[in-house]
Amino acid sequence: MNLQQLFFVFLLCLIFTIKVNAISLTIEPHKSVCFYENMKKRTRVHTDFQVLKGGKLDISFSTHDPRGRQIYSVNQKTTGNHNFVSKIEGEYAFCFDNTFSTVSAKEVTFNFKAHGRGTFARFSTAKDDSQTGASTHKEIGKLTGTLENLSENIEEVRELQMYLKAREIAHRNTTESTNSRILWWSLFATFLIVAASLAQITYLRNIFAKTRRV
Repeated sequence: MNLQQLFFVFLLCLIFTIKVNAISLTIEPHKSVCFYENMKKRTRVHTDFQVLKGGKLDISFSTHDPRGRQIYSVNQKTTGNHNFVSKIEGEYAFCFDNTFSTVSAKEVTFNFKAHGRGTFARFSTAKDDSQTGASTHKEIGKLTGTLENLSENIEEVRELQMYLKAREIAHRNTTESTNSRILWWSLFATFLIVAASLAQITYLRNIFAKTRRV
C-alpha cells in the first residue's frame, strides 16, 4: 500500500470517527426534551444551541453522564455551547427544559459533534522494524496530524456557518414580529382616526340641523 492509498484510508477513518448531528425542534411550554447518545471513554464532544423563536428567546439546557451526574447546565439562555471529554463509557443525555414557560413554545437548533481518535491511535502506534517501515510510519504520523487539524478547522468553519445562520433566522423572526406589530398598530390607529372623524362629522351635522330648526 503506497502513501496515496494510505492517505485515502486515513481520510475515510477520519470521516467515520467524527459524528455530527444538527437538529431543529420545537419545545412546547411546560415540557422538556432529551436526546441520548452512546459514547466511548475519552470521546471529545461539542454541543451548542440557539433559540430561534418563542417568548423571550430563552431555554434551559443540561448535559448528564451515564450515571446521571450533571456535567453542564444553563438556565433560560438564548445561546450556549459546551466542550467536554467523556470520562466513562455509556449513554449521555442532553436535555432542553421549557417547563418554566407558561404559554410560549420555543424553536431551537441543537448541534452535536463527537470526535474519537481511537482509529488514528491504532494506526500511529503500528510497529514496523524495517527502515522503510519506520520512514512510512513517520510520514503516516505527520499525515494523521495534518488530517486531524484539517478536520477540526473544517468543523469550526461549519459550526460558525451554522451559528451565523441561526443568528440570521433569529434576527429575521424578530424583525418579522416587529413589522407585524407595527402593521397591526397602524391599522388600529387608522381605525381610531376614521372613527373619530365620523363621530365629529355626525356631531357637527346634528348641531347644524338643530340650528336650522331654530
